Amino acid sequence: MKLVLVGPAYPLRGGNALTLGYLAEALSAEHDVRIVSYSRLYPKLLFPGTRMEDVSKTPMKPTNPETTHFLIDCINPISWKQTADFINRLKPDMLVMQWWNSFFGVAHRGILSFVDKRIPIFYIPENIVSHEASAANLFLTKLALSKADYFLAFSHSVAEGVKRLYPNKPTYEAQLPIFDCFNLEPEFDKAAFAKSLGLKRRVMLFFGYVREYKGLMALLDAMPDILKRIGSDATLLIVGEFYDKREKYDEKIRALGIAENVKIVSEFVPNEEVGRYFSVSDVVVMPYHSGTQSGILSIAYSFRKPVVITNVGGIAETVIEGETGFIVPPRNPDALAEAIEKFYRALPTVNFEQNILRVVKANNFAKTLQVFRDLERELKSR
Repeated sequence: MKLVLVGPAYPLRGGNALTLGYLAEALSAEHDVRIVSYSRLYPKLLFPGTRMEDVSKTPMKPTNPETTHFLIDCINPISWKQTADFINRLKPDMLVMQWWNSFFGVAHRGILSFVDKRIPIFYIPENIVSHEASAANLFLTKLALSKADYFLAFSHSVAEGVKRLYPNKPTYEAQLPIFDCFNLEPEFDKAAFAKSLGLKRRVMLFFGYVREYKGLMALLDAMPDILKRIGSDATLLIVGEFYDKREKYDEKIRALGIAENVKIVSEFVPNEEVGRYFSVSDVVVMPYHSGTQSGILSIAYSFRKPVVITNVGGIAETVIEGETGFIVPPRNPDALAEAIEKFYRALPTVNFEQNILRVVKANNFAKTLQVFRDLERELKSR
């Protein structure tokens, strides 16, 4: 089939761009794939990070520049018409739309309004409404997704959400790929790096950008209890940009008296440095208040790191309690502290690495290819 994928492509950064790269790579093995990406993803006024482009020395899953077209300006309706005209000229057998934020509802609807109605629309939603959901979020989401003919969800939670909104539209399920593209430098000195950060013997990692729904505040509240349970020779390593106001987190750390046990690296980590932080950590903690799926879990599993994760949305669907990690309820510092204590108690006897490897091998991202094969047969039979 001739496929057009619409989503953020490298050099745009982040989990959505990485997922698109994996998807394009997989589908290109059997299909003719073109990518339509964004010339402007967000207005600078609405983007809380430092930059939208990946400035890493090592690109992760870069897309083919000859088949990638940066056409969509998120706030320019003229570009939406131009994008649709470009897609129509390509005459694809299917248009595959990546969805992750209701902000893009108007732009997606604008593009799809001009796309040839004979082209099937296949949406891959990261979530159904944004994490800070509202009536406006739902309206903007429906504005775009109502145009879909098919859906593919990378978690059962998202699939169920799609089915509630669109019970009569076919919805397929697969899994996010394991993000196994972050490799350590051959000359990396783990001990020296840990020493340079001032890490203690036991290290818990919170990785990724900081927003309220990521639950970092609950993890900080748990730290005094964690230190009582596992000892004071522990560090909470926080790595990522603050999309939330950092000052309130710093104040919380001071108020709890845990400054000596918290290390913050407040920056977007280049691809070639990601592995450093996972390698010096014992466990990755994901105390999210809400969520549907997580690229951080995929990265953790790629480094064979166990997790302590909250039972929200679909993010814990591939976590096996006591074998690849521990699952706790959200907004519960006591449960976080108890789970982290369980982890360190289990560490000498449970082979977390081998258990995670088993889950990684069973990952069904490859099922995505079968979904497209099935759809190709369906479209040809019409």
